[in-house]
Amino acid sequence: SAEVTDQIRNLFDQINWDYAVVQRLNKKTLQSELISFNLGKAVLEKDASQNLTLEPGDVVTILNQSDIKVPQARQSRLVRVEGEVAAPGIYQVKPGETLPQLLRRLGGLTPQAYVFGIEFKRESVRKLQQDNLDKLIRRLESQGSEQAGAIAANRAGADPQQAALILQQQERQLKEQIAKLRSVKSSGRVALELDPQANGLAALPAIAFEDSDQVTIPAAPAFVAALGSVNNENVFIYRPGKTVADVIKSAGLTEDADPSQAFVLRADGSVLAKTSASGFFGSGFESLALMPGDTVVVPAQFDRESRYNAIVRGVKDWTQILSNFGVGAAALKSLGY
Repeated sequence: SAEVTDQIRNLFDQINWDYAVVQRLNKKTLQSELISFNLGKAVLEKDASQNLTLEPGDVVTILNQSDIKVPQARQSRLVRVEGEVAAPGIYQVKPGETLPQLLRRLGGLTPQAYVFGIEFKRESVRKLQQDNLDKLIRRLESQGSEQAGAIAANRAGADPQQAALILQQQERQLKEQIAKLRSVKSSGRVALELDPQANGLAALPAIAFEDSDQVTIPAAPAFVAALGSVNNENVFIYRPGKTVADVIKSAGLTEDADPSQAFVLRADGSVLAKTSASGFFGSGFESLALMPGDTVVVPAQFDRESRYNAIVRGVKDWTQILSNFGVGAAALKSLGY
C-alpha cells in the first residue's frame, strides 16, 4: 500500500549532501547572514575548507532533496514493483536506470507475467491527467450555460410549461453527468504502446524512472470484456483469435447502441477507436484480434434532447481524451458507458 511506501521513504536517507547552511547573527551589523557549505565534503570527506567553525548562536540547517531540487543524477528515487516479478518490493533505482534494466536486476519476470498488460504509473503524469480532466469539467460547465440560452431561444415559440420542464430535465441530466465526471480520478498510468505479441523484457521501452513510479506486472487474464450498450455486460473467456465482432455478437447490442462509435480499451492502457483509427482498424475494426484483458466498449446513441450529449459531441475525439486521462474500464462504467 501507499502507507508502506511512505514508511520506507521516511526511513530512507534523502539528505541533500551537496548543500547545507549556517545562519549567523553578525554582531556588528545585527543582521543575519547565511553561510553555505558542502555537507558531504565536510562530514564524509573530512574537507577542512567545508568544515566550518561554529560560533555561539549559530543555527545549522540540513536539507533533504525535496527542499531544494537537486540534479537528476543525484536524486534519490524509490520505485514500487509488484506482481509477476522475481522479487517484488520497493527499490532505490540508479541514475538513468530504465524499466527493463531494473526488472532484469530484480531477477526478471515469472513465467506467468503478462508483458502486454504491465501497468506503469507516474505521479507527475497523474497530476497532469487530473489537471486536464478538471479543465474539461470546467469547459463542459461553461458550455452547458451557453447551451441553455441557445435551447431557450430555439423553444421561444413552444409551450412555455413544456419548454421549462424539458430545460429542467436537461439541467438535471447535465449536473448528474458532470458529477460522474468529478468522481473519476486519473490513475497516472502511462500507456506503454507495446506490440500485442510482446514477450520478455526486450519488448519494454527504455523509460527512465522518476521518484514514486509504480510498476505492476499482472498474470495473463483469461477473459475479455464488453461494456456499454450491450445486453450482456459481462466478461467472456479469451481464446486466441477472438475478435471485436465475436465479443459484440456474444454480448448483443441494445436498441440504443451506436456501434459506429465503438472502441477497445486495451490491456496496455491504450485506446483503439473505430472512428479515429485508419487503415485496418478503420475498415476492419470488427476483425481486430483482441488480447487478454481488452474491453470492448459500445456507447449509446446521443440523445438529441440532452444538452450534455450535445456538448460532448463538440469534444474532439472523446475516446482519446478519456485515454489521456488514464482512466480504465471501471471509470468508463461509472460514466454510463
